[in-house]
Amino acid sequence: MKNRELVFILGNNPKLSRAEILAVLHDAKEEVYTNEYLMVELKSFDCKQLMSRLGGTVKIAGVI
Repeated sequence: MKNRELVFILGNNPKLSRAEILAVLHDAKEEVYTNEYLMVELKSFDCKQLMSRLGGTVKIAGVI
């Protein structure tokens, strides 16, 4: 399966949001991190399941 790039729009506490995402997605490879978003490379994911688990994430987007 091909890896996908995902962008997570971070909440009010970007450092905590980043830590939460990386703790939940053990196999994610971090590519870019700013106070607004985190971009990771990931093999597979379930967007609905991720959003229900991540309290510090506003939105998730796939990179085309």
